[in-house]
Amino acid sequence: MGLRVVTFQSGGDFLRAAEQTSFDCMLVDLGLPGVTGLDVIREVGARLPCIAISGRLDDDIDGAARRAGACAYLTKPIDASAFMASVQ
Repeated sequence: MGLRVVTFQSGGDFLRAAEQTSFDCMLVDLGLPGVTGLDVIREVGARLPCIAISGRLDDDIDGAARRAGACAYLTKPIDASAFMASVQ
């Protein structure tokens, strides 16, 4: 799809990198251990477009992610066209 992707082992690793690096958007799993995906979105959602992903279709989780700053909520397995539409 022509996107440059950087991966991180944890939400904490991403937050540390985000202090020194600029990103265009973020795809974050809400089920991260430790610093959760929702925690990450709360931290950076105001300054970085965030796409939340989850293994569950859940209106409460979707609402929480959007209130935290997510611009989209996608469920696994992620549909490529829905993902690209969210990125754009």
